[in-house]
Amino acid sequence: MTRAQEIDDGVLLRPFESLATNFLSSRYYNGRQIVDLLDTAEQAEHWMRVLRAALSGPSPFLPDKTQLDHLRVNRFQIEALYEKTVDETLDDPDVVAFNDTLGALHFSPRLRVGGTGSVDISWLRSDTADVASDLIAAVSVAAIDTITGPRSRLLRRCHAPRCVLYFTQFDSRQHWCSNVCGNRARVARASENKRRST
Repeated sequence: MTRAQEIDDGVLLRPFESLATNFLSSRYYNGRQIVDLLDTAEQAEHWMRVLRAALSGPSPFLPDKTQLDHLRVNRFQIEALYEKTVDETLDDPDVVAFNDTLGALHFSPRLRVGGTGSVDISWLRSDTADVASDLIAAVSVAAIDTITGPRSRLLRRCHAPRCVLYFTQFDSRQHWCSNVCGNRARVARASENKRRST
């Protein structure tokens, strides 16, 4: 049985979530601290390799400083879009920076049919594009689909203590991104109730 999320070699994998949501999950709370897998180029490449192997993510590469900065900015922009979508406060100014990022990518999406008849997306790039642009393009298109498609009505922020993740609420009884966060929230609530009663 596939789990909703698991940690594989330090990388949080969420097979039922979009590529954009998995991209946001490159920053997560591990129960002790916030882990940021875009902190260094080596960590970013490791995140991409594990994501590629487990979830057929984009091709991994070792980003240079500028590319790593662009990845971090893109993650921040997508997180802001998710937050405003969940809060239902998304407005035109909120998407301007994101659109500027898309405009600088110099890419056009194309569908590609694989050997088994599966269809995926590839990018027709200009000469100025690079591998980081490919990743940003793939993640950005997934984010657009997440906040404009059917998932947008199901997008939620996890409210467990210190969790920074978003999730798709496939079940109306689901209130956290994972059972671990659900347990953490219940323990925190019980501790707070005990503190108030004393």
